[in-house]
Amino acid sequence: MTGSREKSKSRKAEKVSFCGIPRRLLELPAYQQLSGTAVKLLVDLAGQYKGSNNGDLTVAFSELSKRGWQSKQTVTRAKRELEEAGLIICTRQGRFASPGARCALYALAWCPIDECSGKGLDVGSTVTPSLKLSLELSKKPSPQHGPGSVHKRGRQRQKDNRGRFVSVHKQDRLRVIS
Repeated sequence: MTGSREKSKSRKAEKVSFCGIPRRLLELPAYQQLSGTAVKLLVDLAGQYKGSNNGDLTVAFSELSKRGWQSKQTVTRAKRELEEAGLIICTRQGRFASPGARCALYALAWCPIDECSGKGLDVGSTVTPSLKLSLELSKKPSPQHGPGSVHKRGRQRQKDNRGRFVSVHKQDRLRVIS
């Protein structure tokens, strides 16, 4: 039925591509401390990712200048900042020797590295990403005592063995009367 709707409204089925940056990545302190240029470079790298080429992403100035980058030093600073934050991984070192010159290649740390045949990557393909976003946020220590409402400030609330707050009022109601 989808084909008939497209024909009746004279619409063309257009496949729309998007670059996905997980919401959990935006909550990481490493991302929140990035400069604006580093965030722009990260978005440009995510835009190069097509679903099967992680590890084959480039920050070559000849490519980035087409996307509005105007300074090699700015690209270098942003790339270094992303590497130090652990959001991108260098998969192949670049070299500038006359015979056999090649650009450096990178991978997004929140996606597994793909097999890029013929590229000569220094890093092998992986099944799991190096940056595990679900575990990264759970490393924050949880408080042992919650503040409660405004009226209960200063009063300590204990947690049970499952990490839930224990209510002194509910303990009386939960006793089985025999």
